[in-house]
Amino acid sequence: MPGQKHELIVDLIKKEPRVIAAMLKGSEAALPAHTSARVISPDLSSARPSSFHGDVSVLFRHHGRKRRAVVAEVQFKWDADKQWTWPEYQARTRADHRVPTVLLVIVVSESLARRLSRGFLIDGVTRWAPTVVLLSNTPRITSPRLARTHPRAAVLSAIAHAKGVDGVRVLKAAVAGVLASRLEGPEKSYYCACMKEAAPKTVLAALEKLMGLSLDEKIQRYAARIERKGERKGLEKGLEKGLERGLEKGRAEVAVALRGALKDVLQANRIRLTATQAARVAETTDAVILRRWVRRAATAEDAGDIFREQVTKARKRTTGGPKHATH
Repeated sequence: MPGQKHELIVDLIKKEPRVIAAMLKGSEAALPAHTSARVISPDLSSARPSSFHGDVSVLFRHHGRKRRAVVAEVQFKWDADKQWTWPEYQARTRADHRVPTVLLVIVVSESLARRLSRGFLIDGVTRWAPTVVLLSNTPRITSPRLARTHPRAAVLSAIAHAKGVDGVRVLKAAVAGVLASRLEGPEKSYYCACMKEAAPKTVLAALEKLMGLSLDEKIQRYAARIERKGERKGLEKGLEKGLERGLEKGRAEVAVALRGALKDVLQANRIRLTATQAARVAETTDAVILRRWVRRAATAEDAGDIFREQVTKARKRTTGGPKHATH
C-alpha cells in the first residue's frame, strides 16, 4: 500500500504537473517546447479496471497541439511486478491519445534508479526500460516570492531537498511561501506539517533557530495575524459603510430642511408654483440648488424668477444655443 509520503508527492505533481518537465530536463526524454500541461485520466471506456494506470498522467501541448504524454510513477522500492504493468501503462496512454509517451519513474534511491534503468526483459525477447529520475531532480526553490506563487512546487522542493546542503534555504522559502500563498488555511497547515516531518532534525533545528521560534509557533502566529487582519478589514468596512450611510442620511435631512424653508418663503411672498415646478422641488436633493432657490424666492415676484436660469439653460441645450442673424 502506498504510504503518506507517496500520496503527498503524487498529489503535489498532480497539482503542479509542469514540474515533470523540469525533472526531465537534460535527460534523453526531455520534453519538446510546450505551452500547457494537463493531468489526464485513463480511458474509462476500456475493459481494463480504472486502477490499471500510473500515478499521474500528463498531456503536454504546444499552442493546442499534442506534443507528448508522460505517465509518472513514484516508486520507493523494487517491485518485480512492475515489469508487467508499466509497459501497459505506456502503451495504453499512447494509444488513447495518439502521441509519443514516456513512462517516468521517480525514485529517491540511486541504487533503485540504477536497477530500474537496466529495464526488464519482456518474454525473454525484448528489453524494455522506463525513464528514471531521482526526486532530487526537482528544481530547488529558494525564493520565498517564487514559493508564494507556486506553493505546491515549493513543498515538493522542500521534500526533495530538505536533506541536502540547501535544506535550510529551501525549507525556509517553502514555509514562508506556503504561509503567504492563497491556499486555504487547512491546506497550509497540512503542507507545513508534511515538510516538518520530512526535514531532518538538524535542518529543522537550524530553521527554527533562524526564525527565532518553532515551526508550530510560526504557523500559530501566522494564523492569529490573518485572523486579526480579517477582523480589522471587517471593522474598517463596517465603519466605511456606517459613514456612508450617515452622510447620506445627513444630506437627506439637509434637503428636507431646505425644501421646508423654500415652502415658508413662497407662502410669505404669496408665490404659487405650478405642478411641474412643485415636482422639481420635491425631487431635488442637491443642497446647493435648494439654497439658491431659497435665496431667489426671498426677492422673487413670481415663480419664474426662481427657476428662470434653469429654464434658459434647458432651452439652450434643446435648441443648440442662440441663433445668429444672417444678412
